Amino acid sequence: MNIEDIQISADDLRGTLFERLLPIAKERDCEQYSGVLKIEAQKIGDENNKGWQALMLLEGICSYHFTPDDAKAPFKPLWVFPASRGLIPDDFTRGQLDAFGLVCPEIKDSELRARIADVLWLRGRGHTFAQLAIDSYLESAEILKDSEFWPTPLGRIERALRLSLLLGRGNAYIVKVLAIIEEWIRRYSSSDISFRVEKLVQLLYDFDRPSSIKYADVIREIADKLRDTGDLYSEEKFLALEGKLLLAANNQEGYVNAIQRQAEAYFVKAKKHEAGGPDGYLAAAWNVEQGIQVLRNGGRPKTEVDEKMQWLHELQAKGMGQMKTMSVGDQDVTETALASIAKVKGKKLEDALLTLAILTASPKVDELRQFAEKTSRDMPLRTLVTRDILNGEGKRIAQSGDTKSKDPKEREDAWKKGDARLRKLVYASQRNGVDPPCSGGDRQ
Repeated sequence: MNIEDIQISADDLRGTLFERLLPIAKERDCEQYSGVLKIEAQKIGDENNKGWQALMLLEGICSYHFTPDDAKAPFKPLWVFPASRGLIPDDFTRGQLDAFGLVCPEIKDSELRARIADVLWLRGRGHTFAQLAIDSYLESAEILKDSEFWPTPLGRIERALRLSLLLGRGNAYIVKVLAIIEEWIRRYSSSDISFRVEKLVQLLYDFDRPSSIKYADVIREIADKLRDTGDLYSEEKFLALEGKLLLAANNQEGYVNAIQRQAEAYFVKAKKHEAGGPDGYLAAAWNVEQGIQVLRNGGRPKTEVDEKMQWLHELQAKGMGQMKTMSVGDQDVTETALASIAKVKGKKLEDALLTLAILTASPKVDELRQFAEKTSRDMPLRTLVTRDILNGEGKRIAQSGDTKSKDPKEREDAWKKGDARLRKLVYASQRNGVDPPCSGGDRQ
């Protein structure tokens, strides 16, 4: 049964007593709820049963790929194939949204309440549901605070923050979420050396920079602990954030010190790789190069950078021994190479690069058409069937045509879009014949 064929009421949803199932989940998050609800629906087994339909709708709303950093599209389809995908919020009909809207405020489970309220907000059901979603996300984050996977609760806090910002600058919800972020920073700063605190401070830096400045010392203390454990990778990330905070505070001396320590973290890793012998030279060179970039971005003196550049060149020279030759068959490219040299000889670098870029002739349209026609003969179903072309959010951005259509215009359009290589090489800059993305409005 297709989702648009399901017609349910609020009483149908209530009748499933779905909240009694949620405690079965390993963890109180929608990803886990999805599996529990699906199993219960499978027990019913009859798609004409209102209980089955209600549970499958609830399972669908729990099944999204949650991306809280995307303010306007936080719910992606769980899977996307060229012509099909998992559910997205746009799939629910007006009647289904009406039923969810009546039931949502009654739901005791904060995680599921937040998810449904957020979907209703995204589908244009009003600020009341955005506000309900924010409060519910914060409640859910507190319940999930001891999750084995720390990004789970932080995702709820981040979504609450981005939702509050969509309600307009200066509203009370922004103040509330920022206060909770600071509370969480204080809660974990003394005992946690994971990226939890770094993520929280980064959120504060992105949306309330003045309040984030005071946590530079907290970030540095965690960086010091990480160095003691030998986790130089994580140390470097924390030092990078410390540098940003000190720069925002106009603490130039502290900023320079953070930059030097960040670069030094790369150089220490490079020395460890170099000490490992020939197999580590290229890895060492990469770390030195990253450290040099940090010094340059921090405006360090040229003499300081030049010293490390010499080390980099030495490592790169040593690393050449790690390169392996690879056979490409009996191809003779001597003539092509000589012709290329003759074309660029005596030209400035910019002119030479441009000349090299256009040396290879673009394939002729007739040749590409022949290739596309051959593809159609070899794989007829590939171009015979009209298919939707979906983006990462699961929304239709185009539609492949029918190369056997009686309409010459439709047939020509099908050739243009029918083969990926043909489309990329010849028609990449053309927009004619491409259907617009699906509307996000209510479906009937």
